[in-house]
Amino acid sequence: MEGQQDSSFAVPELPLCCMCDSLAAKVCGICHCNRYCSPECQKDDWKVHKLVCKPYSQKFSSHQRPGPNYYRGIYCNPDGDYPEFVWLAYEQMGRDNQYGINFGQLPGLRDLFSNGDFVQTDQISSNSVLHRRVQPPIIVHGCVGPIDQDSFRGKDNISLSKVNEELPTAFHGPLVFHKKQQDLDPMDFRHIVDSARVRFQKPWKETHHKGWALGDTVVGVRVNCIGDIKIFGYPMFEPVKCPVAVAESKELQAEAPVGEIVGIPLAFGSYPHSLAWADHFNRGWWMNSTYVALNPSHHDYMVGTVFVARRDKKPLPVGHLQALIEYCWDLPGQFVDLEGLEAGRKDFRSAVDTDFDKRNELLLRRASKEGFMEFWRKCLTEERYRLYRDIPAPWEF
Repeated sequence: MEGQQDSSFAVPELPLCCMCDSLAAKVCGICHCNRYCSPECQKDDWKVHKLVCKPYSQKFSSHQRPGPNYYRGIYCNPDGDYPEFVWLAYEQMGRDNQYGINFGQLPGLRDLFSNGDFVQTDQISSNSVLHRRVQPPIIVHGCVGPIDQDSFRGKDNISLSKVNEELPTAFHGPLVFHKKQQDLDPMDFRHIVDSARVRFQKPWKETHHKGWALGDTVVGVRVNCIGDIKIFGYPMFEPVKCPVAVAESKELQAEAPVGEIVGIPLAFGSYPHSLAWADHFNRGWWMNSTYVALNPSHHDYMVGTVFVARRDKKPLPVGHLQALIEYCWDLPGQFVDLEGLEAGRKDFRSAVDTDFDKRNELLLRRASKEGFMEFWRKCLTEERYRLYRDIPAPWEF
């Protein structure tokens, strides 16, 4: 499906965690399929994994196969309670007697798959959340785009609501997933869910920003979090037109005091966390280094992607915000040797808190309008800031 076909991803040589890039040291004790590096990653996966783990173990083990020509697939019934494993029969069909799936065996599929004009066949050959190849690819049959001209084929797939309540609106009618004469297992379901979430999320961003542009707006900056950068390839900073109301927002309980000091009063607003990375808590993809640079004392906020505007409703070019962030990172320096502490140690969290509290205190003490003016002029001498040499300085608007 969309966003999942990247041949640059590698096929892992060793068993990897199904939630991150680490080597897997654990395996699910029920289905013995999904592998994990830690209890934290297993906990992150459970909301998705629990939908198929026990049903797979109780009814779809290899010794329960109805016959030699049956293989495990996954069926998303538009009226179903949740996605479910099914046995799919491969039979010789058509004039050339090629093997294919007998879709007529599943409720509601006979009419759909008798008309190829309304059915799309796609595949999941890589997982852009895990940056991992999926081999052999998972084949997808169904209406993977909105089809409004037919009430049956255009029906939201309610079974996906158990994964995320937003997903049914992005998938219409029945969906069948399988591999060519091979079984699917719960790890494949993880790939399917990641693929579905990415497919839902990519057009959401464009639609959301178009809606903003309809009213009164100010020029601001979208600052992407680690997850949105890693999965979707978004840049760290993107210019965006924000609703005027954002300039008065205190949604994140922060106005970046350093902005007031240097003469760029800032307001923040948050986007809903992306479905693609929302349950990968252990990977820290909700982190936003830009927000932390401006508000070190809020380093543990689960921020995600944010949009930033000036509270005085003046334009905020990307270059102005980027320079301010670099200025904020440069001023305090590092206080605690965090690299010398193991993440599992009891004093790690307190050391991190102490470091950022000191960083925030020193930032507010050292920051000044004059200092930032000098820093801005220095930035303009660098090649990466050449596009901003012809715009007014932050305090000249």
